[in-house]
Amino acid sequence: MNKGMSTISSLAVIILILMSFFVILFFVISTSDVYKNSARDNTCKNSVSQYASFGLSNINRDTLEINCPTRKLVLSGDENLLKKQIADEMYRCWIILEEGNSIYLVQG
Repeated sequence: MNKGMSTISSLAVIILILMSFFVILFFVISTSDVYKNSARDNTCKNSVSQYASFGLSNINRDTLEINCPTRKLVLSGDENLLKKQIADEMYRCWIILEEGNSIYLVQG
């Protein structure tokens, strides 16, 4: 009788561990795009800041590049949803480009 109870308890623990593993795996997979996009945006924002800071010095910016990869979006939905998606992406870009407060072009 004790052997049967220990087998059931062991089985319950194994099932609980497997369920926990799949919940954690689902969480990691669902948030990986968020982290990837955040890292990409931070890289872009840092390269924009670096490029703009060289505009204030006499350093030649011809060798520098702004490292902002193109984002390919799939837009879907009704007209209002499309407008919101486009506006959100424009706002994200505006924030990354430091809200227009940096010097990107040196006029000479």
